[in-house]
Amino acid sequence: MKSNNIYKKNEVFMKKINLIGPLKLIHQEVNFALPTFFVDGGLIHARNFQDKKESFGDGDSLTEKSHKIDYKLPIEKNISDFLYALKHVIEHDMIHLHGFYGKRQDHQLSIIGDLLNLLKSHPEKEIKLHNTEDLPWIFSSKTDYSFFHQGSFSILSLQEQKIEILGAKYPLEDKSVTIKPFSSIGLSNIGHGQVFIKAKKPYLLIPLKHLF
Repeated sequence: MKSNNIYKKNEVFMKKINLIGPLKLIHQEVNFALPTFFVDGGLIHARNFQDKKESFGDGDSLTEKSHKIDYKLPIEKNISDFLYALKHVIEHDMIHLHGFYGKRQDHQLSIIGDLLNLLKSHPEKEIKLHNTEDLPWIFSSKTDYSFFHQGSFSILSLQEQKIEILGAKYPLEDKSVTIKPFSSIGLSNIGHGQVFIKAKKPYLLIPLKHLF
């Protein structure tokens, strides 16, 4: 078992990594060659990955006793295994989250909150939460972001802020328009090509495969 000191000097940060949770993986969306970290029961998927890094957790969701956790956490704590691991890997340029979607809604909401709150202190980051139902959710703290999309998308913020959206069916160009926390003003927009977003605070972008 390794030390619980997650802050390391001279650590080499990689451009893209995986962070793996215990829930179902969409295998066609996973790059199994990327450097990969695991959260607790996510070790059940470890055999599929080529470049295994570290694991974090209290062991409460491990299904195989043969799995050993590198950073063993206490069961009773004021931080989730997911947030502990996220703080360890947040400096990497792009984080792909797999196995964290579905099952308990309270866990899902806390993951959304942890991601957006942590991004407040980490500008110009992008994290993708791959899910079992649609396209990956994108958590971004980039002030300028663009993506190509044919279909519906929604933008949600945990903080009140002004967000500019260009290139969509319903653009937000009026700087007097404020998106309040988890309000419906950013729901069900439509992209027909390149979409541009300007924001000063972190937000969640949910692209959908279809039109509503």
